[in-house]
Amino acid sequence: MRHLATLARFRTAYAELLSAAEAVRAEIERAADPHGSAPADIALVQATVAQAYGLPVERLSIKVRDSRTALARHVAMALCGRYTPHTRVVIGRAFGLYGQMVRHAERSVADRCATDSDFAAEFEAVTTKVAAALAVFRG
Repeated sequence: MRHLATLARFRTAYAELLSAAEAVRAEIERAADPHGSAPADIALVQATVAQAYGLPVERLSIKVRDSRTALARHVAMALCGRYTPHTRVVIGRAFGLYGQMVRHAERSVADRCATDSDFAAEFEAVTTKVAAALAVFRG
């Protein structure tokens, strides 16, 4: 009888473990979906930056590495970090990337602004457009 009770506890614990594993798997799949819908304010920043750089907005969330697209993606992620309340993880997901890539983008933009006055002026112009678009969006 004692063995049957142990077996029953084992089955219950195993079922709970499987349930927890399934929940974690579902969360990972949700996080890994680069084409999931981004929060509206992040999508607005993406659209505004893409327009400023003359790119289709979809290019910001696919793994294209040409310099113009990468620069626009970095600018958009940095501005999302500055003007939206979302975490780096949420912002990264909206771009199909990991959260640490948002921090890299923020540093990259800050470093380039500090060393390249032309880029700093360009970044300031895009920042003004994004701030205006978000002000209208938020009412």
